[in-house]
Amino acid sequence: MALLFWVFSVTGGESPVATAAITVATTAPALLLGLTAGTLADRWERRSVMVFCDAARCVLSLLQLVAVAKQSLPLAYAVAFCSSAVEQLYDPARVALIRSTVPREDLVAASSLRQATTSAIMILGMALGTGIYFVLGPWVSFALDSASFLVAMCINLAIRARCVSAPSAQGTSVLREAKEGLAYVRGSVFVRSLLGLGALAMAASGLIEVVQLYLVTRELGLPEDRLAWLGTTLGVSMFAGFAVAGGLHRRLRLEWLPGLGLGVCGLGVLLMAVAPSLAVAMGGMVFIGLGNVLLNVGLGPLMQTHVELGLLGRVMGVFRSVSTACLLLGASSAGYLIDLVDTRRITGLAGIILMVAALVAGTRLARAVTALRAAPRVEPPRAAVSVE
Repeated sequence: MALLFWVFSVTGGESPVATAAITVATTAPALLLGLTAGTLADRWERRSVMVFCDAARCVLSLLQLVAVAKQSLPLAYAVAFCSSAVEQLYDPARVALIRSTVPREDLVAASSLRQATTSAIMILGMALGTGIYFVLGPWVSFALDSASFLVAMCINLAIRARCVSAPSAQGTSVLREAKEGLAYVRGSVFVRSLLGLGALAMAASGLIEVVQLYLVTRELGLPEDRLAWLGTTLGVSMFAGFAVAGGLHRRLRLEWLPGLGLGVCGLGVLLMAVAPSLAVAMGGMVFIGLGNVLLNVGLGPLMQTHVELGLLGRVMGVFRSVSTACLLLGASSAGYLIDLVDTRRITGLAGIILMVAALVAGTRLARAVTALRAAPRVEPPRAAVSVE
Protein backbone atom coordinates (compact mmCIF):
# COMPACT_ATOMS: atom_id res chain seq x y z
CA MET A 1 0.00 0.00 0.00
CA ALA A 2 2.79 2.45 0.91
CA LEU A 3 4.53 1.90 -2.43
CA LEU A 4 1.28 2.41 -4.32
CA PHE A 5 0.51 5.66 -2.49
CA TRP A 6 4.07 6.92 -2.88
CA VAL A 7 4.19 6.29 -6.64
CA PHE A 8 0.80 7.95 -7.02
CA SER A 9 2.09 10.95 -5.05
CA VAL A 10 5.38 11.24 -6.97
CA THR A 11 3.60 11.18 -10.33
CA GLY A 12 0.84 13.51 -9.13
CA GLY A 13 -1.72 10.90 -10.06
CA GLU A 14 -1.14 11.72 -13.72
CA SER A 15 0.55 8.49 -14.80
CA PRO A 16 -1.59 5.33 -14.75
CA VAL A 17 1.32 3.53 -16.43
CA ALA A 18 3.62 4.30 -13.50
CA THR A 19 1.00 3.03 -11.05
CA ALA A 20 0.33 -0.10 -13.12
CA ALA A 21 4.08 -0.79 -13.22
CA ILE A 22 3.87 -1.67 -9.51
CA THR A 23 1.62 -4.60 -10.38
CA VAL A 24 4.03 -5.70 -13.09
CA ALA A 25 7.03 -5.48 -10.74
CA THR A 26 5.33 -7.49 -7.99
CA THR A 27 3.68 -10.17 -10.14
CA ALA A 28 6.39 -10.78 -12.76
CA PRO A 29 8.62 -12.84 -10.40
CA ALA A 30 5.79 -15.29 -9.67
CA LEU A 31 5.23 -15.69 -13.39
CA LEU A 32 8.89 -15.96 -14.41
CA LEU A 33 10.69 -17.43 -11.40
CA GLY A 34 8.12 -19.67 -9.70
CA LEU A 35 9.55 -23.00 -10.87
CA THR A 36 13.18 -21.96 -10.38
CA ALA A 37 12.51 -20.70 -6.85
CA GLY A 38 10.56 -23.86 -6.01
CA THR A 39 13.44 -26.01 -7.27
CA LEU A 40 15.93 -24.16 -5.08
CA ALA A 41 13.60 -24.47 -2.08
CA ASP A 42 13.54 -28.25 -2.63
CA ARG A 43 17.36 -28.38 -2.55
CA TRP A 44 17.97 -26.39 0.64
CA GLU A 45 17.07 -26.64 4.32
CA ARG A 46 13.69 -24.94 4.63
CA ARG A 47 14.02 -23.02 7.89
CA SER A 48 17.32 -21.51 6.76
CA VAL A 49 15.65 -20.43 3.51
CA MET A 50 12.89 -18.68 5.45
CA VAL A 51 15.38 -16.88 7.70
CA PHE A 52 17.42 -15.75 4.69
CA CYS A 53 14.32 -14.51 2.87
CA ASP A 54 13.14 -12.48 5.87
CA ALA A 55 16.60 -10.94 6.24
CA ALA A 56 16.71 -10.09 2.53
CA ARG A 57 13.27 -8.47 2.58
CA CYS A 58 14.22 -6.51 5.70
CA VAL A 59 17.14 -4.98 3.79
CA LEU A 60 15.09 -4.47 0.62
CA SER A 61 12.43 -2.53 2.53
CA LEU A 62 15.16 -0.22 3.81
CA LEU A 63 16.34 0.26 0.22
CA GLN A 64 12.91 1.68 -0.56
CA LEU A 65 13.90 4.56 1.71
CA VAL A 66 16.76 5.29 -0.70
CA ALA A 67 14.24 5.34 -3.55
CA VAL A 68 12.09 7.77 -1.55
CA ALA A 69 15.07 10.02 -0.81
CA LYS A 70 16.14 10.10 -4.47
CA GLN A 71 12.56 10.16 -5.80
CA SER A 72 13.65 7.28 -8.04
CA LEU A 73 10.82 5.24 -9.56
CA PRO A 74 13.18 2.78 -11.35
CA LEU A 75 14.89 1.94 -8.05
CA ALA A 76 11.52 1.51 -6.33
CA TYR A 77 10.35 -0.88 -9.06
CA ALA A 78 13.63 -2.83 -8.92
CA VAL A 79 13.38 -3.24 -5.15
CA ALA A 80 9.73 -4.33 -5.42
CA PHE A 81 10.70 -6.90 -8.07
CA CYS A 82 13.51 -8.30 -5.90
CA SER A 83 11.29 -8.46 -2.83
CA SER A 84 8.65 -10.38 -4.77
CA ALA A 85 11.34 -12.70 -6.17
CA VAL A 86 12.49 -13.53 -2.63
CA GLU A 87 8.87 -14.26 -1.68
CA GLN A 88 8.76 -16.96 -4.38
CA LEU A 89 11.52 -18.77 -2.50
CA TYR A 90 9.99 -18.23 0.94
CA ASP A 91 6.52 -19.67 0.34
CA PRO A 92 7.54 -23.18 -0.88
CA ALA A 93 9.97 -23.47 2.03
CA ARG A 94 7.26 -22.50 4.52
CA VAL A 95 4.77 -25.02 3.11
CA ALA A 96 7.37 -27.81 3.17
CA LEU A 97 8.28 -27.00 6.78
CA ILE A 98 4.61 -27.13 7.80
CA ARG A 99 4.24 -30.44 5.98
CA SER A 100 7.26 -31.84 7.84
CA THR A 101 6.25 -30.75 11.34
CA VAL A 102 2.43 -30.90 11.46
CA PRO A 103 0.66 -34.30 11.67
CA ARG A 104 -1.43 -35.06 8.59
CA GLU A 105 -4.68 -35.10 10.52
CA ASP A 106 -3.99 -31.50 11.64
CA LEU A 107 -2.97 -30.06 8.26
CA VAL A 108 -6.44 -28.59 7.64
CA ALA A 109 -6.43 -26.89 11.04
CA ALA A 110 -2.93 -25.54 10.40
CA SER A 111 -3.90 -24.30 6.93
CA SER A 112 -7.08 -22.67 8.26
CA LEU A 113 -5.18 -20.97 11.07
CA ARG A 114 -2.59 -19.63 8.62
CA GLN A 115 -5.23 -18.39 6.19
CA ALA A 116 -7.35 -16.82 8.95
CA THR A 117 -4.28 -15.06 10.33
CA THR A 118 -3.33 -13.86 6.85
CA SER A 119 -6.85 -12.55 6.20
CA ALA A 120 -6.93 -10.72 9.54
CA ILE A 121 -3.52 -9.17 8.93
CA MET A 122 -4.55 -8.06 5.43
CA ILE A 123 -7.72 -6.40 6.72
CA LEU A 124 -5.91 -4.76 9.63
CA GLY A 125 -2.84 -3.95 7.54
CA MET A 126 -4.78 -2.12 4.85
CA ALA A 127 -6.47 0.06 7.46
CA LEU A 128 -3.38 0.73 9.58
CA GLY A 129 -1.03 0.98 6.60
CA THR A 130 -3.15 3.66 4.95
CA GLY A 131 -3.37 5.65 8.18
CA ILE A 132 0.35 5.37 8.93
CA TYR A 133 1.31 6.49 5.43
CA PHE A 134 -0.91 9.58 5.36
CA VAL A 135 -0.19 10.58 8.97
CA LEU A 136 3.50 9.69 9.33
CA GLY A 137 4.64 9.50 5.70
CA PRO A 138 6.53 6.98 3.52
CA TRP A 139 9.69 7.00 5.67
CA VAL A 140 7.93 5.54 8.68
CA SER A 141 5.86 3.18 6.50
CA PHE A 142 8.87 1.52 4.86
CA ALA A 143 10.84 1.49 8.13
CA LEU A 144 7.99 -0.37 9.86
CA ASP A 145 7.77 -2.76 6.92
CA SER A 146 11.48 -3.53 7.34
CA ALA A 147 11.03 -4.02 11.09
CA SER A 148 8.19 -6.50 10.49
CA PHE A 149 10.52 -8.73 8.45
CA LEU A 150 13.15 -8.47 11.19
CA VAL A 151 10.60 -9.71 13.73
CA ALA A 152 9.58 -12.54 11.37
CA MET A 153 13.23 -13.55 10.99
CA CYS A 154 13.63 -13.77 14.77
CA ILE A 155 10.48 -15.90 15.03
CA ASN A 156 11.75 -18.27 12.34
CA LEU A 157 15.10 -18.53 14.13
CA ALA A 158 13.19 -19.69 17.21
CA ILE A 159 11.65 -22.63 15.30
CA ARG A 160 13.43 -25.76 16.50
CA ALA A 161 12.32 -28.15 13.76
CA ARG A 162 14.52 -28.30 10.68
CA CYS A 163 13.38 -29.77 7.35
CA VAL A 164 16.52 -31.00 5.59
CA SER A 165 16.43 -32.08 1.95
CA ALA A 166 18.59 -34.99 0.91
CA PRO A 167 21.57 -34.00 -1.24
CA SER A 168 20.87 -33.80 -4.96
CA ALA A 169 22.14 -36.59 -7.15
CA GLN A 170 25.75 -36.22 -8.31
CA GLY A 171 25.90 -33.76 -11.20
CA THR A 172 22.19 -32.94 -11.06
CA SER A 173 21.57 -29.35 -12.11
CA VAL A 174 18.79 -26.98 -11.15
CA LEU A 175 17.52 -27.18 -14.74
CA ARG A 176 17.30 -30.96 -14.61
CA GLU A 177 15.45 -30.90 -11.30
CA ALA A 178 13.08 -28.27 -12.67
CA LYS A 179 12.34 -30.56 -15.62
CA GLU A 180 11.67 -33.40 -13.17
CA GLY A 181 9.13 -31.17 -11.44
CA LEU A 182 7.38 -30.35 -14.72
CA ALA A 183 7.31 -34.03 -15.66
CA TYR A 184 5.74 -34.85 -12.30
CA VAL A 185 3.03 -32.22 -12.82
CA ARG A 186 2.28 -33.45 -16.34
CA GLY A 187 2.09 -37.07 -15.23
CA SER A 188 -0.14 -36.60 -12.18
CA VAL A 189 -3.91 -36.40 -12.70
CA PHE A 190 -4.19 -35.25 -9.10
CA VAL A 191 -1.81 -32.29 -9.53
CA ARG A 192 -3.30 -31.32 -12.90
CA SER A 193 -6.77 -31.28 -11.35
CA LEU A 194 -5.58 -29.08 -8.48
CA LEU A 195 -3.83 -26.82 -10.96
CA GLY A 196 -6.94 -26.48 -13.11
CA LEU A 197 -9.17 -25.56 -10.18
CA GLY A 198 -6.66 -23.05 -8.83
CA ALA A 199 -6.11 -21.50 -12.27
CA LEU A 200 -9.84 -21.01 -12.84
CA ALA A 201 -10.23 -19.43 -9.40
CA MET A 202 -7.39 -16.99 -10.07
CA ALA A 203 -8.75 -16.06 -13.51
CA ALA A 204 -12.12 -15.33 -11.90
CA SER A 205 -10.39 -13.29 -9.19
CA GLY A 206 -8.63 -11.16 -11.80
CA LEU A 207 -11.90 -10.61 -13.65
CA ILE A 208 -13.81 -9.63 -10.50
CA GLU A 209 -11.06 -7.19 -9.46
CA VAL A 210 -11.77 -5.19 -12.61
CA VAL A 211 -15.49 -5.82 -13.11
CA GLN A 212 -16.62 -4.92 -9.58
CA LEU A 213 -15.70 -1.26 -10.09
CA TYR A 214 -17.96 -1.03 -13.14
CA LEU A 215 -20.75 -2.98 -11.46
CA VAL A 216 -20.79 -0.48 -8.60
CA THR A 217 -20.46 2.69 -10.69
CA ARG A 218 -22.14 1.91 -14.02
CA GLU A 219 -24.76 -0.67 -13.14
CA LEU A 220 -25.69 0.42 -9.61
CA GLY A 221 -24.98 4.13 -10.12
CA LEU A 222 -23.04 4.47 -6.87
CA PRO A 223 -19.85 6.44 -6.12
CA GLU A 224 -16.63 4.47 -6.45
CA ASP A 225 -15.83 4.71 -2.73
CA ARG A 226 -18.64 2.19 -2.11
CA LEU A 227 -16.30 -0.39 -3.61
CA ALA A 228 -14.62 -0.54 -0.20
CA TRP A 229 -17.74 -2.24 1.18
CA LEU A 230 -17.26 -5.15 -1.21
CA GLY A 231 -13.61 -5.55 -0.23
CA THR A 232 -14.43 -5.44 3.47
CA THR A 233 -17.23 -7.98 3.02
CA LEU A 234 -14.87 -10.33 1.19
CA GLY A 235 -12.20 -10.06 3.88
CA VAL A 236 -14.58 -10.55 6.81
CA SER A 237 -16.33 -13.54 5.21
CA MET A 238 -12.99 -15.21 4.49
CA PHE A 239 -11.73 -14.62 8.02
CA ALA A 240 -14.91 -16.07 9.53
CA GLY A 241 -14.85 -19.01 7.12
CA PHE A 242 -11.27 -19.96 7.93
CA ALA A 243 -12.00 -19.73 11.65
CA VAL A 244 -14.97 -22.11 11.31
CA ALA A 245 -13.05 -24.49 9.03
CA GLY A 246 -10.25 -24.72 11.59
CA GLY A 247 -12.72 -25.92 14.21
CA LEU A 248 -14.40 -28.46 11.92
CA HIS A 249 -11.28 -29.74 10.17
CA ARG A 250 -11.66 -33.37 11.27
CA ARG A 251 -15.14 -33.59 9.73
CA LEU A 252 -14.28 -32.20 6.31
CA ARG A 253 -13.89 -34.32 3.16
CA LEU A 254 -10.87 -32.63 1.64
CA GLU A 255 -11.18 -34.16 -1.82
CA TRP A 256 -14.52 -32.42 -2.44
CA LEU A 257 -13.67 -29.00 -0.97
CA PRO A 258 -11.82 -27.40 -3.95
CA GLY A 259 -14.58 -28.25 -6.43
CA LEU A 260 -17.28 -27.19 -3.98
CA GLY A 261 -15.40 -23.96 -3.28
CA LEU A 262 -15.11 -23.10 -6.96
CA GLY A 263 -18.82 -23.78 -7.41
CA VAL A 264 -19.72 -21.50 -4.48
CA CYS A 265 -17.48 -18.80 -5.98
CA GLY A 266 -19.35 -19.19 -9.26
CA LEU A 267 -22.66 -18.78 -7.44
CA GLY A 268 -21.36 -15.59 -5.82
CA VAL A 269 -20.19 -14.20 -9.16
CA LEU A 270 -23.59 -15.00 -10.68
CA LEU A 271 -25.34 -13.25 -7.79
CA MET A 272 -23.20 -10.15 -8.35
CA ALA A 273 -24.16 -10.19 -12.03
CA VAL A 274 -27.87 -9.86 -11.24
CA ALA A 275 -27.50 -7.72 -8.10
CA PRO A 276 -30.07 -4.87 -8.06
CA SER A 277 -28.41 -3.19 -5.07
CA LEU A 278 -25.13 -2.93 -3.19
CA ALA A 279 -26.51 -5.16 -0.41
CA VAL A 280 -27.12 -8.02 -2.86
CA ALA A 281 -23.67 -7.50 -4.40
CA MET A 282 -22.22 -7.77 -0.90
CA GLY A 283 -24.12 -11.04 -0.52
CA GLY A 284 -22.40 -12.24 -3.68
CA MET A 285 -19.06 -11.30 -2.13
CA VAL A 286 -19.92 -13.40 0.92
CA PHE A 287 -20.36 -16.44 -1.33
CA ILE A 288 -17.10 -15.64 -3.14
CA GLY A 289 -15.29 -15.33 0.19
CA LEU A 290 -16.69 -18.61 1.52
CA GLY A 291 -15.91 -20.31 -1.78
CA ASN A 292 -12.31 -19.13 -1.52
CA VAL A 293 -12.17 -20.57 1.99
CA LEU A 294 -13.33 -23.99 0.82
CA LEU A 295 -10.96 -23.87 -2.15
CA ASN A 296 -7.90 -22.94 -0.09
CA VAL A 297 -8.67 -25.22 2.86
CA GLY A 298 -8.84 -28.09 0.38
CA LEU A 299 -5.98 -27.18 -1.95
CA GLY A 300 -3.26 -26.62 0.65
CA PRO A 301 -3.63 -29.79 2.76
CA LEU A 302 -4.28 -31.97 -0.30
CA MET A 303 -1.08 -30.75 -1.92
CA GLN A 304 0.88 -31.16 1.30
CA THR A 305 -0.50 -34.65 1.86
CA HIS A 306 -0.27 -36.21 -1.59
CA VAL A 307 2.73 -34.49 -3.22
CA GLU A 308 6.14 -35.96 -2.40
CA LEU A 309 7.98 -33.68 0.02
CA GLY A 310 11.06 -33.53 -2.21
CA LEU A 311 8.93 -32.19 -5.09
CA LEU A 312 6.64 -29.90 -3.13
CA GLY A 313 8.59 -26.71 -3.89
CA ARG A 314 8.60 -27.36 -7.63
CA VAL A 315 4.90 -28.19 -7.71
CA MET A 316 4.16 -24.99 -5.78
CA GLY A 317 6.37 -23.04 -8.18
CA VAL A 318 4.42 -24.29 -11.19
CA PHE A 319 1.18 -23.60 -9.33
CA ARG A 320 2.16 -20.00 -8.57
CA SER A 321 3.34 -19.29 -12.12
CA VAL A 322 0.17 -20.67 -13.72
CA SER A 323 -2.08 -18.98 -11.16
CA THR A 324 -0.40 -15.61 -11.69
CA ALA A 325 -0.72 -15.95 -15.47
CA CYS A 326 -4.43 -16.72 -15.10
CA LEU A 327 -4.92 -13.80 -12.71
CA LEU A 328 -3.40 -11.41 -15.25
CA LEU A 329 -5.36 -13.04 -18.07
CA GLY A 330 -8.63 -12.61 -16.19
CA ALA A 331 -7.93 -8.97 -15.38
CA SER A 332 -6.78 -8.06 -18.90
CA SER A 333 -9.70 -9.92 -20.52
CA ALA A 334 -12.17 -8.08 -18.32
CA GLY A 335 -10.64 -4.73 -19.24
CA TYR A 336 -11.02 -5.57 -22.93
CA LEU A 337 -14.49 -7.14 -22.79
CA ILE A 338 -16.10 -4.40 -20.71
CA ASP A 339 -15.90 -2.04 -23.69
CA LEU A 340 -17.52 -4.64 -25.96
CA VAL A 341 -20.09 -6.49 -23.86
CA ASP A 342 -22.50 -5.57 -21.08
CA THR A 343 -20.81 -5.82 -17.66
CA ARG A 344 -23.56 -7.97 -16.17
CA ARG A 345 -23.38 -10.44 -19.06
CA ILE A 346 -19.62 -10.84 -18.67
CA THR A 347 -19.98 -11.44 -14.95
CA GLY A 348 -22.90 -13.83 -15.32
CA LEU A 349 -21.13 -15.88 -17.99
CA ALA A 350 -18.05 -16.12 -15.77
CA GLY A 351 -20.20 -17.40 -12.90
CA ILE A 352 -21.80 -20.09 -15.07
CA ILE A 353 -18.41 -21.22 -16.41
CA LEU A 354 -17.06 -21.51 -12.87
CA MET A 355 -20.00 -23.62 -11.71
CA VAL A 356 -19.75 -26.02 -14.67
CA ALA A 357 -15.96 -26.27 -14.34
CA ALA A 358 -16.33 -26.92 -10.61
CA LEU A 359 -18.58 -29.89 -11.31
CA VAL A 360 -16.25 -31.41 -13.91
CA ALA A 361 -12.83 -30.65 -12.38
CA GLY A 362 -14.03 -31.17 -8.81
CA THR A 363 -15.32 -34.66 -9.59
CA ARG A 364 -12.08 -35.51 -11.39
CA LEU A 365 -10.04 -34.34 -8.41
CA ALA A 366 -12.10 -36.37 -5.94
CA ARG A 367 -11.59 -39.51 -8.03
CA ALA A 368 -7.84 -38.86 -8.25
CA VAL A 369 -7.57 -38.45 -4.47
CA THR A 370 -9.55 -41.65 -3.90
CA ALA A 371 -7.16 -43.51 -6.22
CA LEU A 372 -4.12 -42.11 -4.39
CA ARG A 373 -5.51 -43.20 -1.03
CA ALA A 374 -6.19 -46.69 -2.33
CA ALA A 375 -2.68 -47.09 -3.78
CA PRO A 376 0.24 -48.08 -1.52
CA ARG A 377 2.13 -44.96 -0.50
CA VAL A 378 5.84 -45.08 -1.27
CA GLU A 379 7.84 -41.91 -0.70
CA PRO A 380 11.59 -41.85 -1.32
CA PRO A 381 13.68 -40.56 1.59
CA ARG A 382 14.43 -37.20 -0.02
CA ALA A 383 13.99 -35.18 3.15
CA ALA A 384 14.40 -35.53 6.86
CA VAL A 385 13.21 -33.58 9.87
CA SER A 386 15.31 -32.97 12.94
CA VAL A 387 14.76 -31.05 16.14
CA GLU A 388 17.59 -29.00 17.55
